[in-house]
Amino acid sequence: MIKKRQQLTLFVPASEETQNIDYVRKTYNLEQYNIIKSHVTLCREDELLDMEKVFYNINFLVKSLQKNNENMGKIPIFFDKITRFSAQKGVMLTAKDENVIFHQIRTMILSDIVPTLRLHNPHLTLIHPRNGTCTDIIFKEIRKINFPSVLYFNKISLIEQEITTDFSKKWDIVEEFEL
Repeated sequence: MIKKRQQLTLFVPASEETQNIDYVRKTYNLEQYNIIKSHVTLCREDELLDMEKVFYNINFLVKSLQKNNENMGKIPIFFDKITRFSAQKGVMLTAKDENVIFHQIRTMILSDIVPTLRLHNPHLTLIHPRNGTCTDIIFKEIRKINFPSVLYFNKISLIEQEITTDFSKKWDIVEEFEL
């Protein structure tokens, strides 16, 4: 039996302002670029303990937003700076602390599923340390690039990946929820 892992993701919308994100990923981490599009992880696989309840909560969230006409189609993520992580091998675009809507949506989706919701700060991985390596020279080049300070997401995607020892399989979209 093929084992798979799932997560809820916010894919970066293609636009002129997001071209630099894909440029860095394609140039310095082509393997990860080919596995999954640029994204912010909303909920990790270890949080999706009851998929029936997850779907219920997402559908309730969507209906609530539609009913109240609250920022339909707008999950803003406010970004801060690029930083290295994982023994300096990886690079991410970190988010600012004020991503209240992101955290509210996580709380709503994982309500009655996860006993204690951990703080999960949004970020965009530019170089994944599993299959890419950032050098001092590469980091110096990336620091010269302008990245968006805010992105707006209008859909939540449930994605899955076949589990392999090297996590090299492409992520597939299972379902999408328009906000």
